[in-house]
Amino acid sequence: MIRITVEPDFLIAADVNGDGHRDLVFAGQGGSRLQVLAGTGKGKFAAQPVSIEIPGSITALAAYRPGAPTMGDALLVGYQTAQGARLAIVSNGAAGLGIRATYKLPGAATAISVANLDGDSIPDAAIVAGGQLVILHGANAIRGGGQLETLPVENVEAVTAGEFLMDRHGLLQLAALNANGDVLILAHQASMRAPSRRRRFKPR
Repeated sequence: MIRITVEPDFLIAADVNGDGHRDLVFAGQGGSRLQVLAGTGKGKFAAQPVSIEIPGSITALAAYRPGAPTMGDALLVGYQTAQGARLAIVSNGAAGLGIRATYKLPGAATAISVANLDGDSIPDAAIVAGGQLVILHGANAIRGGGQLETLPVENVEAVTAGEFLMDRHGLLQLAALNANGDVLILAHQASMRAPSRRRRFKPR
């Protein structure tokens, strides 16, 4: 049994420190502290968590692998500030865990689905933000150079990625649940003449 000092609403497993072992990451909805319990790979964890202060109220949490396994996993943290909604990328560095990049969102992030949506070997993030569906394209995202794309759907409440349709390019699609209870499948709008170019999503 692992005893923690907060009542978390978010709990994920990720290799945050890049040692090849899964760590536990947890946070409370509306709190500003992200906590990481380092795992040993033998069913045990560090006695005390490492805490990272987030400059706002946490609304969503996910993890992804931005590069080589030795880099470890990065954390995607949605949070709300007085100036608006943000997405932070938290990862390990020379000075320890810290925020590496932030992005403005159109509303509070309430769901994040991570998948390789561009076919470029770098994971991307589909984010439900204030009812809108936004993609953070993963290339250079951890350095602050990621690109945000807002998809043409509204009143989105949840999102996931998968192979829902036949795609001649072998790319994943998104399934978005809206407030009316409809599930929309969003597929890439592609051109065979430019197969390497980023393809926009459109509903089907």
